[in-house]
Amino acid sequence: MTLNQLIYFCRLAETEHYGQAAKGLYISQPSLSKAMALLEGELSVALFERRGRNVALTPAGRAFYDHISPALRQIDSARALMQQFSDVHRLPVIGCVSPAVTSVLAPLLDSYRMEGHSYPQVVLKVDTSEALVEALDRNDCDLAFCTRVPGARDVAFLSVATLPFVVVLREDDPLAACETISPEQLRGRPMAFSNAPAYNAILARIFERYDVKPVVHSYANDDTAMFGMVRAGAAIFITSDYPQIYSNGLAIRRLDQDVCQREICMAYTERGLLHPVIASMVEFIRVRVECQ
Repeated sequence: MTLNQLIYFCRLAETEHYGQAAKGLYISQPSLSKAMALLEGELSVALFERRGRNVALTPAGRAFYDHISPALRQIDSARALMQQFSDVHRLPVIGCVSPAVTSVLAPLLDSYRMEGHSYPQVVLKVDTSEALVEALDRNDCDLAFCTRVPGARDVAFLSVATLPFVVVLREDDPLAACETISPEQLRGRPMAFSNAPAYNAILARIFERYDVKPVVHSYANDDTAMFGMVRAGAAIFITSDYPQIYSNGLAIRRLDQDVCQREICMAYTERGLLHPVIASMVEFIRVRVECQ
């Protein structure tokens, strides 16, 4: 049996559909079918059974999957480990959600330098929490500062900061006359949301606590697009409080609620070795958090 056959087998076992599995593997469906037929022939046992248009693991297939999938994860981990050895001189990549760049990451880097460490040269990657966690999983990112993402595999989250929520609206909006805005005052107002499920789940908790059903105007992938929605008078949106939002000529008012603030976590993969610079920073930040 070949490594490719085992990879194909696990993908088919997880999707239970030849077409979906082949698409995810970037191969043709006949190639996948042939590979599975050869694998079953070599093992002299049926690994899958047809169920309409789908397939399902046989008892033998389930036992085989339970043994093979951890082995493939170990191979991926070993490959990532070797890449870290070979890439030791590359610049580490730090991911960050936009509100945490100036409010969390920059102060941490300054504190790291003031403690006697060389100022780290890094590549900054700004994206949603989900995208950053996926980048950690692919080894495209060494460290991230983001919202905790439930169900993230092999990723450690350490809470490092909390940010209050604010409402962004036009200066001529009647609510701009208020010093703070309650969730109830947003009832019936069209709102723009980010394409970030973990962050939106936090807002949903707040709305549920105050019995407010938000009116979704649109979803956008960055704050700049949502600022545009506000300027056009089409929607308002809720974001974390961070310095950059005050330079956009819009009204920023604190959201008056007692449910929660936005938690910013340091996230890093627990597989293999960390880049030396990142390992040093992680230890520095972990000690700093424990001493607070």
